[in-house]
Amino acid sequence: AYADKAIYKNTRSGRSSTSLDEKLIPAYEQALADPEPKKLIILHMIGTHPNYQERYPIAFNKFNSNSNDAVEMSLKKNDIDPWIRSMRNHYDNAILYQDTLLAQFFDALTTQKDLDQRSFTVVSDHGNEVGHELDYAGHSPNTKAGYQVPVIMWYDHMPSVGVDLTTTLNTAELDNNLMKIMGLKDKYAPPQSYWFDSNYHFSPEINWPYWQKKH
Repeated sequence: AYADKAIYKNTRSGRSSTSLDEKLIPAYEQALADPEPKKLIILHMIGTHPNYQERYPIAFNKFNSNSNDAVEMSLKKNDIDPWIRSMRNHYDNAILYQDTLLAQFFDALTTQKDLDQRSFTVVSDHGNEVGHELDYAGHSPNTKAGYQVPVIMWYDHMPSVGVDLTTTLNTAELDNNLMKIMGLKDKYAPPQSYWFDSNYHFSPEINWPYWQKKH
């Protein structure tokens, strides 16, 4: 399938890009204002991909070697290399920036009162190791952090259930869950449970846990 309209704000590929995800805000607001009654808006963000120090503006430089917070002290206690600790601080700054942007995107959607049915979903394609299991920072197929990512899902009239830190989801099921929210049905799909069902059951792939199979 192809998008009816595609807008590219990051024109440099790879980790060398210094484009900030806030460049997506005007295009996102324009898409929300589009009178088309049914629309799917996809924001493909750089997020916190390495290089972490390029993923946030200077105003979000809140964590550094002088922070001496619980995370910094834990990494020092585990003899994590100073360079890796600095990468962890850059990563935390990038996460703080991303959280702020996601809040802006969500608020912009929920203020659109004239929309009949709204939903908002956030999911990462992978995680990063930043010194908690290995003296290493970056993509990590060998640690849990490389696979464990947060999922945010909201839709109009959704029961308020708060944050669930215990349920494990399979993000490979994202498309089926989005179709469910949008009221689309695949007549060939087998019976299944959905993330927001009380009886949802996590069905791992045969090589689960993935990171343990890499050793």
